[in-house]
Amino acid sequence: MVTKSGGNEYHGSAFLYERNRYLQGLPATFDRSRPTPPFHREQFGGSIGGPLVKDKAWWFSSLEYRYQNAAIQTGERDFQANNNRGAVIHTAAPADLRDLLFSTRFDDQLTTRNRLMVRYSFNRSTDVGQASLAQPSPSISPAERQNSLNRFHSLVTGITSLISSNKANDFSFHFDNFFNDLPAFTQNSPTTNPAGLAATNELLFPDLADGANFNLPQATYLNRYQLRDAYSWTLGKHALRLGGEFQRYTAHGIINPFGTGTVILVSNFGFNDLNGDGPVNDLDIPIAVALKSSAPVSPVPIPHLGNNYLAGYAQDDWRIRPNLTLNLGLRWEYDTDLLGNDSAHGP
Repeated sequence: MVTKSGGNEYHGSAFLYERNRYLQGLPATFDRSRPTPPFHREQFGGSIGGPLVKDKAWWFSSLEYRYQNAAIQTGERDFQANNNRGAVIHTAAPADLRDLLFSTRFDDQLTTRNRLMVRYSFNRSTDVGQASLAQPSPSISPAERQNSLNRFHSLVTGITSLISSNKANDFSFHFDNFFNDLPAFTQNSPTTNPAGLAATNELLFPDLADGANFNLPQATYLNRYQLRDAYSWTLGKHALRLGGEFQRYTAHGIINPFGTGTVILVSNFGFNDLNGDGPVNDLDIPIAVALKSSAPVSPVPIPHLGNNYLAGYAQDDWRIRPNLTLNLGLRWEYDTDLLGNDSAHGP
């Protein structure tokens, strides 16, 4: 990846993108007796760079932010009319997005032959969207949403050295950290569950998905360290390149497959007092399939997994004639534990 550096003069830029619901139409099937779903997107940012010490040190920074209040089409069961509004008339539930990106870079001409570069980048985003893959929108209820968080840090530093008029070396160190979190949605309490049916279950009716998503919470943590060196040498008709790298990365997380359970029902509403308790409600709906993990309801931890990666290469671009060049190269790679089988007992 190539990033921009500052120069001997200050330069900057800025941008703004604006969009809102007043500039768009509603679906033809939307119930216009209900409030218009919100939609407002702003995407803005800018960059600035310049000298710290003229002809010696420079800096450059950029920032972008995306702010969006929106909605996803949902459905709901109408107990008065005894039908599923999602199959005929679309309703909506909030689906907001916040996304921040920032990057800054520092360059220093240490000597006439050595240049230092340091760059830090950051990204954080939160997004509310549809959770279940069992039913397409709008055949999902508002409880079938999920909130995801992504956070990323990246730090890289490198020294480029001009050894002679035909030799150069580039050395760099890189660290990045990634975190992804999908917690149980705080507004997940299903309102259509009658007393006696677990409030944490995901209910899949023929025309509607409702209740807490069965596959949450989830989380992933990843750390990666990289050392890399590349040597270039121009020798007559040959452009030689030699190099190698070492990476160390570790990962762990949590997952909760079927921890809360999924109940697949054969009708949208109870049609007869099948259990003989008097009222006709959801407890009278026949159940086709009920799935629940034998593991504890609490999230199952994914153990620490680690892997070391080594690689080396040699390359020669040999210009035999003005119209004929041979690109020759050889690369070797080795992973100590690519599948994580050797790290099951700890980091």
